[in-house]
Amino acid sequence: MMKKRLKAIVFDLDDTLIDWSRQEIGWNEFLQPGSQSMCDVLAELGYAAPDPQTFHTVFRRILEAAWDAARTSWNGISFYRTLAQTCNEFDIVLSAEELCQVAHSFVWNPVPGVVPFDDTIDVLIELQATGYKLGLITNSFQPMWMRDVELKQFGLIDFFPKRITSGDTGFIKPHPAIYWRMLGMLDIMPDEALFVGDHPTFDIQGANLVGMTSVLFKPPYLERPINGHEPDYTIGTLSDLLPILEQL
Repeated sequence: MMKKRLKAIVFDLDDTLIDWSRQEIGWNEFLQPGSQSMCDVLAELGYAAPDPQTFHTVFRRILEAAWDAARTSWNGISFYRTLAQTCNEFDIVLSAEELCQVAHSFVWNPVPGVVPFDDTIDVLIELQATGYKLGLITNSFQPMWMRDVELKQFGLIDFFPKRITSGDTGFIKPHPAIYWRMLGMLDIMPDEALFVGDHPTFDIQGANLVGMTSVLFKPPYLERPINGHEPDYTIGTLSDLLPILEQL
């Protein structure tokens, strides 16, 4: 590798900064209370709200179909669009204001058992002290205000003044547009940035496409095929990133 003047480190979130290996409940169970709260607000707004379990089933079906399509189109999945489509199936057409009201009734918290990796905060403190700009890109259908709830509870939010989700951006990683948006937010060029993520296709492919230095993070509980998307570096813990940065 040629030595580059790196100015910024951009991270993926899930399975990169936070550890999903010990989650205590499944995704379906986690989302169900949110469906209940959204149905409650629909009723308060005067709509014939469906049974929460039925609403939840339709919401999950639409969401899963959107993810299946996104894996080939790289178009982002929006929480708001998924919610609107779900309501439409019950002949409920919400105004933009009502859509926001229903969406914000969804109580979002960290999934039980999901926590930052042991060295996440220490590494971020070191990077911040060294003067690197820090950014965050996550392939989440949720708007950033939802994921911010987790970042606050984990003590991570102050490290990332620049952060985006694919749900807000309209594209999922590895689409170059979501990387370019972050580069613009950080006011840097690709060869001035390093990207750290756990997924060879979503994270490493995308970083390589735009010309960022790519680092594949491989926690011990994940084993994913490279599928031809070779990273510039591979690490087993976030702390392993620090000597790489010294080298660069």
